[in-house]
Amino acid sequence: MVIREGTRKVQDADFRLCLLKEARKQCITHFFTDNLPDKKTVVAYVGGRAQDVDNYVKTIIEMGKGNPKGFHVEVGRYKGRIMTISDFVGYFHTEQLVKGVNVMESMGTRMGSMDTGMETLGMRMETLGTKMESMGMRISETLQDVGERFAETISAGFKHMDERFDRLPRDVVKELRK
Repeated sequence: MVIREGTRKVQDADFRLCLLKEARKQCITHFFTDNLPDKKTVVAYVGGRAQDVDNYVKTIIEMGKGNPKGFHVEVGRYKGRIMTISDFVGYFHTEQLVKGVNVMESMGTRMGSMDTGMETLGMRMETLGTKMESMGMRISETLQDVGERFAETISAGFKHMDERFDRLPRDVVKELRK
């Protein structure tokens, strides 16, 4: 049986599991699936009593038709040996474990790269922190300097006002005598 992708991906592990579960329901005794290189086709080999195989094929064809994420099924006869369904389960689990290990190794490599990136980011943050601390000190010094100058200016202004107030009565008397 050749199953070609319609709008549903058929080379996902969950699709092959779906085929396997249905094979068990239909009492299929021999089973194997294989992904073809085109990335759109799965070949399923099934064996067992003729009635069970026919029921299985009909069920899979109906699944493809009745599913909005459909797929296309082509049926043919195969004259070679097919592994037992139990052997296929062991094979399939091993295949999926190997894929999982490969994914984990890839993730480990990516995590290593992320660790390096985080170290670099940490160093940059430390540098930024040092620069911000330096800026903070400069701002503090500038504010202190501005504050001191402001205080001097205000003090000089009050001193000038005091002098003016001290002279005011004399200036007024002077003006009045004119």
